[in-house]
Amino acid sequence: MGSYLYWFYYNTVYTNFKKSNLDYLSAVSDEHENNMSVLNNIMTQLSLMGGNVEFSLHDQPQKSIELKKVMNQYLSVSQFFDRCFFFYHGDSYLYNQSTSINVSNFVTEGIRLEKFNSEQLKEFLYENEKMSVLSEQKIEGYLVQKSGRIMESTVIYSIPMEPKKESTILFLVGGKYYDKLLGSESNDKRRTFIFYQDVPIVARGNVPLSPDPPGKSDEEQYVMKKDGEKYLVTWMQGESGLLYCTVQSEKIFQNNFFSEQWGVLLILAICSIPTAFAFLKLSKSLSEKVRSINILLGTEEYYNMENMENGVRVLVENHKESNEEHMLLRRTRFISEFVRGQFADRDQVICVAKEASLNIDKAYYVITLMGDYGDNAENVGQEMMLHAISEKRVEEGYGIHLINSNQSLYVLFSDSIKRLEELLKELFIVGKNCCEEFVMSVSDFHSDFCEAPTAYLEADSAYSTRLLVDNGRILYFTDIEIRKGSITVTDPYLHRLRSAIRDRNETEVKKIIQEICDTLRSSGQSLLTFRILCNNIIYMLFAEGKDSKISFEDTYSVFSLAQCLTLNDFHDILWEVCSKLMEAYPGKAESGEKFVGEAIENMKQNYQNTEFNMATLAEQLGVSSVTLAIKFKNAMEISPSDYLTILRMEQAKVLLKETDLKVKEISVKVGYMDVHVFIRKFKKYTGTTPGQYRVQAI
Repeated sequence: MGSYLYWFYYNTVYTNFKKSNLDYLSAVSDEHENNMSVLNNIMTQLSLMGGNVEFSLHDQPQKSIELKKVMNQYLSVSQFFDRCFFFYHGDSYLYNQSTSINVSNFVTEGIRLEKFNSEQLKEFLYENEKMSVLSEQKIEGYLVQKSGRIMESTVIYSIPMEPKKESTILFLVGGKYYDKLLGSESNDKRRTFIFYQDVPIVARGNVPLSPDPPGKSDEEQYVMKKDGEKYLVTWMQGESGLLYCTVQSEKIFQNNFFSEQWGVLLILAICSIPTAFAFLKLSKSLSEKVRSINILLGTEEYYNMENMENGVRVLVENHKESNEEHMLLRRTRFISEFVRGQFADRDQVICVAKEASLNIDKAYYVITLMGDYGDNAENVGQEMMLHAISEKRVEEGYGIHLINSNQSLYVLFSDSIKRLEELLKELFIVGKNCCEEFVMSVSDFHSDFCEAPTAYLEADSAYSTRLLVDNGRILYFTDIEIRKGSITVTDPYLHRLRSAIRDRNETEVKKIIQEICDTLRSSGQSLLTFRILCNNIIYMLFAEGKDSKISFEDTYSVFSLAQCLTLNDFHDILWEVCSKLMEAYPGKAESGEKFVGEAIENMKQNYQNTEFNMATLAEQLGVSSVTLAIKFKNAMEISPSDYLTILRMEQAKVLLKETDLKVKEISVKVGYMDVHVFIRKFKKYTGTTPGQYRVQAI
């Protein structure tokens, strides 16, 4: 036992030693990467200024004044770089916050570098394909001594201005910044590096070791030996293309371990004697219980430890599976409620997400819809996508399956739009590799959690264009043309509608809804605008009736709103919600049993008709497709289209068992003209093809 505790203590201290190096390097890379992103933001801002910064001094001297002001603003707030110069390649002058200088004077007198002569520095100025970096070196020249912070050494970053790359921005970062960022105490026995393109550009510390950058397959931490001493090497890749490394002597770990081990040994020695007596006493008290457990597990043996171990293992595994299933259910419920917009504010969203082990406190989120129209490999694809999301350190997200539309819905969260775009591309590749005809649509990027229903409608609008555009790429909502327009309804309409609902005045409610629809019809707005407006109106109406006993989720869902294709559908769904709210006030409720019974009877009579669908059924019942879907689902907890599919599949099973009809003939008899569609649906319903089912039934 003592040996085990000693070994456990050793491994714990070493694990903490490795983790401390990772934490240290992570803090360094996070701060430096944030500053590198500031440089890119400056480049982007200057790029947007276009001709106001890219000009000839001889032709437009007045613009140089404004450019110097802009450069002064950047320098005055910077905690990172000490000098900043802008150079337009179409001219021969560089600009900083106070002056303009000819290129020749800049490379000969303005700045003089220890490792670069004037010609090399001039060539460096004209490099414009990608970011370039000059490693730390001593610097002199009147532009360094004239004004600003004192610099003895510098690292120079050259960033081309996107997208034309006709200008370059130079950022000079002084050595004092890196003294503070990378410096450490001498007794810490550490050396920290920053690499760019496998070349160290700056380093601080007192360890006589400079490791080579790792390959793609190398580990982020490993041990190197030099002159008989071991060093722990830790690497971390930054988004900017920079590579961060810290090297620390393992003597630090050994010193920590040996300084504390004697205390551990003393405690073990003191505790060993009473522990032995306690162990003997405990073993006697447990002996009868062990025997009882063995009897419960089906054996009379007194100490059948193997049998006990198997029993405990089964209990643990069952408990683990139960917890996993419970957590998956919580995540599924959270995503559904989030997209439906059923949370009051951001804090409530974050709190509920934490209960589902989801950290969504991020700056941005996006909703994506996915569909597959080929083989049944989507389950494998979904598992791979969820695994890919779970492997991310910064991003968060989860996905659910929408039964009614046969789609998968994912909500992804991150503090970076760029990271979200990279994750979306990764999920798209997984979908394309796993599914025969994979389609993926993406909403705009949102920050307000209350806009989740709108984000879903955006993704659905993009998804609806899949037959009109190339679905060999991601269908972004921002890429489709949506006719813009105001999506507000005046307060008098809403005030009258609320009053009519409270008074349970059906005639007035119908009149106001018709007026709203007429207003929308004359405005000529897009389908997405109608859906968003309908969603907003319904939320306001439910806010009015929040004290009633009516259930929001049982009455309305943004997923049902996605089926709203015309103004008549919009009219019907708004009337349906208003009717439910009016029913809630007097406390009475009309039963939909008669309507559902007519729908079921109609489906039983017409399921063999290959042209029979939900639009036909809705027309025969005298309602819209949206009203049919809502009423049927509320009563049966299943959509009418799924109910019709079940009818057809059950009849197909009977025909496969009791007749010798060919599969193609059975397909037609149960309402499917296309035998391939029938086979695919049958396999999804039963898990086997029709032919396999017939063989198994014999």
